[in-house]
Amino acid sequence: MTIVFEESPHFEVIENLNPSLILEQACQVLPEVIIWRIENEDDEGIIKVIKECPQVVMVLVVNDPNRFDIMRLMRMGISGCLPARLLPRQIVKAIELIVIAGISCFPRLKKVQTKPAEDCRMSLPYNLTPKEREILTLLCSNNSNQEIASAMCLAESTVKTHLHNIYRKLGVKKRSEAIAAIYQNHTSFPLS
Repeated sequence: MTIVFEESPHFEVIENLNPSLILEQACQVLPEVIIWRIENEDDEGIIKVIKECPQVVMVLVVNDPNRFDIMRLMRMGISGCLPARLLPRQIVKAIELIVIAGISCFPRLKKVQTKPAEDCRMSLPYNLTPKEREILTLLCSNNSNQEIASAMCLAESTVKTHLHNIYRKLGVKKRSEAIAAIYQNHTSFPLS
């Protein structure tokens, strides 16, 4: 995989490290992104790196994303969780989107990780308009901007404008933080 990253004009591979050395090296080198291949949800090292180097974008590559609590990863500040089954070039492209465009990249949430839409109505402490609540509900169901636009018969640029307003009202900067904020506040769905 190192070779594929070196071929990208957007990345310079500093080192391919043993996980036990990542914290020490990350604090010395201050990379823009750390791609960490992990096998289980032992997150002690990840938490240390995020705490010591909060400016570093952390992306995990895992064998089976279904073995991980995606909401927990989002709350920790992980920017992406990619399945190892992807081709190396696909992983590079996904990480380019994460680092350059600021897009979070996670697998769809399992039904057990999301609250059912029939659950109950919610009262948001945030001053969201009905349209913003509808968009946020679709966002929390892990729909893309394009899917939200299609479902609501809106232009994708309009969805982006609404998302910008939602992020501002929630006090977050990206979609994973918005989703995490809603779940941390134990908000019920749909948001209406």
